[in-house]
Amino acid sequence: MNAHPTETASPRPGADQTPVPMPAGKWAVAWFVLRWSLILLPAALTVRLVALNAVNLMLWDDWLFGAEWVRFLEGKLDWRELFGVHMEHRQVLARAFSLGLHQLFGGDVRAQNGITLVCLAATAGMMLWLLRRTVGPLRGANTWLAFALMVALFSPVKWQTLLWAITFALFLSMALFAAALVPWFSRLSEKAAFPLSFFFALLDTVAFANGLLVWLLVPLAIVFSRPQQAWRKRGLWLGLWVLGGVVVLTLYFHNFNNTVNAAYAYGQGAENTLAHSAQYALAHPGKFVLFVATALGGNLCRGLPVENMAAATGIGLLCLGLGAVAVARLAGTYRRDGGTQLAAGLPWLLLCGFSVGTAVMLALGRMWIGAGLPQAITARYTTHAVFLTASLPVLLVVAGHRWIPRPAIVGTAALAGLLALQSIQWCYGARMMEVWRNSRYADLALTRFCGLLPDGQAFGVTAG
Repeated sequence: MNAHPTETASPRPGADQTPVPMPAGKWAVAWFVLRWSLILLPAALTVRLVALNAVNLMLWDDWLFGAEWVRFLEGKLDWRELFGVHMEHRQVLARAFSLGLHQLFGGDVRAQNGITLVCLAATAGMMLWLLRRTVGPLRGANTWLAFALMVALFSPVKWQTLLWAITFALFLSMALFAAALVPWFSRLSEKAAFPLSFFFALLDTVAFANGLLVWLLVPLAIVFSRPQQAWRKRGLWLGLWVLGGVVVLTLYFHNFNNTVNAAYAYGQGAENTLAHSAQYALAHPGKFVLFVATALGGNLCRGLPVENMAAATGIGLLCLGLGAVAVARLAGTYRRDGGTQLAAGLPWLLLCGFSVGTAVMLALGRMWIGAGLPQAITARYTTHAVFLTASLPVLLVVAGHRWIPRPAIVGTAALAGLLALQSIQWCYGARMMEVWRNSRYADLALTRFCGLLPDGQAFGVTAG
């Protein structure tokens, strides 16, 4: 196999080229521990927040998986139901995880919060590995870049999805997408990278609806991640991927009608919910673009001296603009360096693309409800912009290599501003997690004194 671009003797595009003096002896160990303590601090804080605030009580769609568990125990659950359509999703993997966790932990839904943290940790590990491969060793200025990535990835501003059990599927999809990318940026041969990436793509497809984006984004990695590879070989692997993707997507969308109770599908019955919702979104292109931008800025808009929705829209448009500049810059370097700089920025571009694609799917699937732009910044939707928030700074570093004037000053100022903004989101998210815990405990107390009526629609006070 031809050498991967990051394996050549030339410096990595975007890497901090300033030599970093390495301390010797015990000071080297101390500095290593200090550096990684800083990088891992956001993860430790979020794990602590989830442990403090998670409550063993089902909420909303949790009851759907709970009902499937009951049917599983009764021997009435079949594969058709597992593969059934939940509006736009075929959540086979999430349902299987839920069943297994119910069986192992006796119905304690906090086990699903644990899966959320495991998926986040796996995603963080892969992103830090990609950072080292594309930017350089995680020391010096790169330590702060890694820290900013972790701050964004583990931010508690997505408090609802960190604490709502069923939403572990969102984090599962993110981890599987990253896993499908990593083989193409590793030293694995194409014969090993392709089946591994394809396997994770299959799992991502049945984890959450945005997992479908893997079939659109990974082809870019196949074509551009290894610029020294012959175009004929790239075309061969791309063709195999497209062929497999066509088969998978054909099966996915076959008989694509909602199968869950209307109570879990915004009142929709056994219909193709995606068809009418997409038609509504495309009929309102202006609102569609604003919805996408607002969703992308939703995890950075809290606590600012402007209205949340306006801040989210502005931040989302800014992120899209910066991303477009980075893409143009990377495209402009392609002829000069044969695609080496593009290959270094590509994983970050694709991770950003996953967030943008998810926001587009969110607009296609939810605009019809009529809640307007405020729905785009709903707490559970803030998770969809995480890849964009975590990856865009790295993408800009790679794309701005030898282009941004006084990069040390500009980079330090930008990083300081970003971390200040993130600190506000962290404070907001931590407070909302506490509010969630208190409200969940109140509901948990209520269930001790109330019985569920036979029709399952309301609570009634139980005598005695």
